[in-house]
Amino acid sequence: MAEPLLQTGFPKGNLEQYATILRSQVPRVASLLFRTIDPLVCACLIDLLGNNTRFRKTAGMITPRQTPKGNSFDIRLIYSVPDFVGFNGGEEPIREDQTYILSRLRQIPGIVWPDTAVRILPNDGTVTIMFNMPVGA
Repeated sequence: MAEPLLQTGFPKGNLEQYATILRSQVPRVASLLFRTIDPLVCACLIDLLGNNTRFRKTAGMITPRQTPKGNSFDIRLIYSVPDFVGFNGGEEPIREDQTYILSRLRQIPGIVWPDTAVRILPNDGTVTIMFNMPVGA
């Protein structure tokens, strides 16, 4: 049996279930997420790794938040990068790669990207992008 076709490309997490709702209810959030942020992360990984066969989207999670300041979504995107597994060349190259991805993401207006927004974990080869996206920004 063939794999189901995914709207988001993220087979795990709840992002796939939210994709249609986001596109119809908050199209600006959907557009930023699916047409800007995810493609930019993929472009960064291609820059770092050489091509798009060296990583895959693993999981996407989204959590709605309501605060007195307004509504937002906490978002976590996880990519699997086998090339990073077992890297033992020190922390500096990992920090440089995280900084590179984060500096590109910070060019996207309307989102505050904390210093911890990008995490590369060589023990399991994951790249995790975590951020909060305001609904009305």
